[in-house]
Amino acid sequence: MIHALLVSLALTLAIEVPAAWLLGLRTRHMLGLAVLVNCLTNPLVVYLYWLLAPAVSGAAVWLPLEAAAVLAEGALYRSCGAPLRHPFLFSLLLNALSYGLGVLIQYGRIL
Repeated sequence: MIHALLVSLALTLAIEVPAAWLLGLRTRHMLGLAVLVNCLTNPLVVYLYWLLAPAVSGAAVWLPLEAAAVLAEGALYRSCGAPLRHPFLFSLLLNALSYGLGVLIQYGRIL
């Protein structure tokens, strides 16, 4: 399970940090914030998904977890002074991108 959590976090960072750079977080401090934000939310979301998925099916599990991650990350970006006009939209875009690519990788057998 630890291995799967680390793989999920590594893939999330490999997707979201370059995307954050492309969307305007250009300083080392801000990219470090993107790493920190994902290190705080990704393992918890993945762990809770694995814990809850057997009891509840599909979107009833992942949608609230992803929404909570978006809200937490947006709040962290805003409170840490990220130069973003819409930190919650920024977080939503990055999370949608990494979640979508994760689904493609997992079910499309890309990796």
